[in-house]
Amino acid sequence: MSSSRVTGPRRLRSLLTEEEAFGFPPPRRTLCPKYEECLELAAARLWRSFTCRGCFYEELILSGRLKERPAPEGQNLDYVQLLVPSAGDQDAPSLVRNGLGSILRQ
Repeated sequence: MSSSRVTGPRRLRSLLTEEEAFGFPPPRRTLCPKYEECLELAAARLWRSFTCRGCFYEELILSGRLKERPAPEGQNLDYVQLLVPSAGDQDAPSLVRNGLGSILRQ
């Protein structure tokens, strides 16, 4: 492995926008086998935000040479569809009523 290759998270100076958060490839590989370690590193360094883009592990995932962990059981990864139709519904969860953008920027 070349010493110039980045392994691990890269610090971002600003928070992700809603558009960036749902871009492809995603800015964070939450199912990467190393994601928890990277999250702990970012938290320990008090980073406001970080990305997995450019990481060697992301390259391996995108090329199919490294398999991502399975999604947690019962988790619906297509939750965005659930947010859109009921955004004005008073019976909708607070996540829906308050808007996804405000949550992503917290």
